Amino acid sequence: MRVRTEDEFHKPYQEIARNTFGKLLDRMQFNVIGQENLQFLRNPEQTARETAIFAFFPHTTHVDSPVVRWAIPADLRINLIYPAAADYWYKGGLIGYVMGVMSSLAVPNFPMQRGSGSTSGIYESLDIAQNFLQRYSLVMSFEGTRSNLPNDRRQFHTGGAELAIRSGRPIIPVALVGLEQVLPKGRALPSFRENGEKRIVKVSFGKAIEAPVAAGNRSRLRKDFTEHIREESIKLCLEAREV
Repeated sequence: MRVRTEDEFHKPYQEIARNTFGKLLDRMQFNVIGQENLQFLRNPEQTARETAIFAFFPHTTHVDSPVVRWAIPADLRINLIYPAAADYWYKGGLIGYVMGVMSSLAVPNFPMQRGSGSTSGIYESLDIAQNFLQRYSLVMSFEGTRSNLPNDRRQFHTGGAELAIRSGRPIIPVALVGLEQVLPKGRALPSFRENGEKRIVKVSFGKAIEAPVAAGNRSRLRKDFTEHIREESIKLCLEAREV
């Protein structure tokens, strides 16, 4: 897998395209909650840039990723990068190339193997992601793919938890509310209005969840931490609906 250089992610024309799409999202009633929980990422007393793993939930549409980007304050937005499913967005060939370019105009991303990939490919992707975490905050779905399941029936993969344990970076849970019908599976273009009214969308940033220290049974630690993140994500969604 080719490792892309940093100057490929935030070129001026890419940022213009991403911000233009972000302004389209303002055609919805866009409510952001919990931005104060991101303050530690801009702590001026830190000698090195602080980074984290944003875990958004639920994953229902391709619009989820740019919505999270647009909800993050502009001064932190430039420090984001997204793992993108290599088997979907970077398939190879002309179609794969076009899809990769188009996806990078929505959010800065790099190809990452998910559960259906080879074990060696998955570990290589984790190594690449860990390296990016030294400079960037990652934004990802622990579900790994879009789903129409109720929130309490959705399952998380353990790769994100493993990445947090390896890197020592905290997890910031991100609840998404109201995006289910914006761009569901099978629809080519997003729908920002419902019955002539702006769709109401909420993005809620929870408090950072510190990664546990790697000790003992790594598999059990990874699974338990994943389940903890899942429970906190479901809880955050319920709280966001009440605001």
